[in-house]
Amino acid sequence: MEHSLGPLKDFSFKLYSVVPQLRPFIKRIWSFEYFGKSETSTLPTIAPNGEVKIIYSLRKNMRSIIAGVTHDHVESRGQVVGLHTVAGRMDWDSNYGSLGIDFFPQTACRFFRFPLSEITGRIVDLQEIMGKTWSRIADKLESTLSVDAKVDCIQQFLIDILSNENLSSLSASDYAVLKIIECSGMNTINSLSEITSYSRRHLDRIFLQNVGLAPKAFANVIKFDRLFKGFTEKELENAIFLDFYYDQPHFSKTFKSMIGLTPREYLRSKNLAHDIFYQ
Repeated sequence: MEHSLGPLKDFSFKLYSVVPQLRPFIKRIWSFEYFGKSETSTLPTIAPNGEVKIIYSLRKNMRSIIAGVTHDHVESRGQVVGLHTVAGRMDWDSNYGSLGIDFFPQTACRFFRFPLSEITGRIVDLQEIMGKTWSRIADKLESTLSVDAKVDCIQQFLIDILSNENLSSLSASDYAVLKIIECSGMNTINSLSEITSYSRRHLDRIFLQNVGLAPKAFANVIKFDRLFKGFTEKELENAIFLDFYYDQPHFSKTFKSMIGLTPREYLRSKNLAHDIFYQ
């Protein structure tokens, strides 16, 4: 375990060390605990960030509401969360706990044997995707008591998947993803075509396969994520958004389409999840 960012009021959030074999592929591994009671009028908001995740519910249940659809996260169930372009709102049971694995945008495809566009906008049970492969690890996780041991178990499971993959060096599509992240989503698609020597159509195809979104949609998520992580009243007043968007109407329209609230409505909502997940 590396360090803890909690408890912060009713929350606890901890980061775990990623083993060397997985560091090129996994951004972070974390555990989350909630000890309070959600109020349906102010459910915590989690914004899209361009990362596929695995969520394993340690105890009790959670409901996530995304684009008007409610997803159930049940104790001892593992799920993969595809890329989303709109925020989710979380409704946790008291004493809810979960483990999360966040993949780098360009590397999640190494762990799943299907186009990632098939789970875009979805949350899917790992049992449905992996069948007996997941069943074996799920039984072991359920019988393992300590969270640290569960983390070790999941990491070994992911290492075993990688051992069966042909891990080539950095591909042109990987490079395009990294350039989008490096430039905070401000790239043009033409510039990505030039550096990869891929046509726009081919770029769309490989991004949908390996990332889950077409390059333009992915860049829009990354751009918004860069601004949202540090979003405060001061940034709004200082018009920091003009570094990313043409003008205030453009920014406000994008913000509302992704979060479901205007920037000022969001700031008034006092989203406690922001203090935990966007450290």
